[in-house]
Amino acid sequence: MPARSSTDPPATRCCRYYAGLAWSIRNCKEHSGIWHLPDPLAVYPAEVQVRLSQHLEDASDAARNASPEVRERIKQEKDVWALAVQTVSELHSQAAAKTVKQVHFDGSQYAVEQDKGTGRFLRNLFGILGDQTLILIDGEQEREIGMDEELPIVDGMKFRLAR
Repeated sequence: MPARSSTDPPATRCCRYYAGLAWSIRNCKEHSGIWHLPDPLAVYPAEVQVRLSQHLEDASDAARNASPEVRERIKQEKDVWALAVQTVSELHSQAAAKTVKQVHFDGSQYAVEQDKGTGRFLRNLFGILGDQTLILIDGEQEREIGMDEELPIVDGMKFRLAR
């Protein structure tokens, strides 16, 4: 926290920034989990980036007469946020150039950019541990996917674990 008291104007503005970060991840509509974080483009859309940037600008403005330590802490937060905004911008540019396929596993949706993958890749993507068997559902047919088997990744593919 860049200020000593939550009643200090810089601290209040920074609290808005931190609360905005938490709100963004909490209200992201994209599925996430321990091994599958949501797409930063879904967490930080343009309007969220503008709002969070404004909170840091407000904190910086409020800290003009604050101690050098407080101003430095806010500057550090602004630098980190600027890097995050730059990264999201680059991801947005890259995403526009890539074809992303959506694959499904046990009711969850995963975005895959590559055109081919092995059973091992899919098991890692889905977080499958141990000796559980991965099954490809292809219309009315189902078949086991071996660890080293390579298959084309197609939009809409469905997988499940063997029962």
